[in-house]
Amino acid sequence: MVVRNNGNAFGEFELPMPGEHNARNALAAIAVGLRYGATAESMRMTLPNFRGIRRRMEVFCETDNMTFVDDFAHHPTAIRETICAARQRWPKARIVAAFEPRTNTTRTARFQDELSEALKGADVVWIGPIARREQLAEGEALDREALAKSLESSDTKAHCADNATDIVHGMNAYVNSETVVLLLSNGAFDGIYDMVRHQFGSDA
Repeated sequence: MVVRNNGNAFGEFELPMPGEHNARNALAAIAVGLRYGATAESMRMTLPNFRGIRRRMEVFCETDNMTFVDDFAHHPTAIRETICAARQRWPKARIVAAFEPRTNTTRTARFQDELSEALKGADVVWIGPIARREQLAEGEALDREALAKSLESSDTKAHCADNATDIVHGMNAYVNSETVVLLLSNGAFDGIYDMVRHQFGSDA
């Protein structure tokens, strides 16, 4: 990433994490460092050592062909950026996104169309159970079937699952080819993380 300051070349920086969102975060960190007297050289040397934080593009399980990534993406913009970042980091891999509609907005129909646009960047999408579904009035909940149909019309294979067990079992179809599985949730996702570790191997 090439950074300019007031129109002048400031430095070229290597980013340890993929994606435009992370590039913006890095640029903000560089701006703060500059404000408090850090030199371009010191930041250029330090930035590649940043290894990120938990639940942000965090690889937590790997097999020979499969990489499982935990990401806190829980709204359309974050989902879109996470999928784009995965495309950059693993350009040859099949991208599978498993999404848990969990927040007060994504478990409702408020972002019905936006979620379709965000998720269609993946090759395959699994739509998990709607969190606290019983609290929603009739017609208020996200229409998972309509979301899946919309994704299919964009050439993204889509499945609805009523529990994490079905999603993990569905992952067995991808064990023989390079696949990155993005688990997109701001919660426990019905225990899917431990299921993945048990089914596919040890922690990364």
